[in-house]
Amino acid sequence: MIPWSFLLKNSPLILAGADALLTRLRSGTGQRETGDPTDRLSRLEESSTETARLLHQLAQHLDALAAAQRATARRAQIALILGSVAAALSLGACVMVLLR
Repeated sequence: MIPWSFLLKNSPLILAGADALLTRLRSGTGQRETGDPTDRLSRLEESSTETARLLHQLAQHLDALAAAQRATARRAQIALILGSVAAALSLGACVMVLLR
């Protein structure tokens, strides 16, 4: 079962991060920079650091979503076990009523 409320609550953060990354990547393509190689390397390092930070945030959100899904799956498993026990007890009660 997908925890839709959690996903919907965190989706603006995920989408904003992805949009920022996409915008930054698109703005850098096709541009041939001429200048000091040290400045270019510095900008590249900053860009790489920012991309890594964004990917780290996306991974954290994905991990939180997976944790919520695991908790929901565990609750569903418990509900299934309790439902099975209740069905067995009700079947036993029906058999007892019929045998009287």
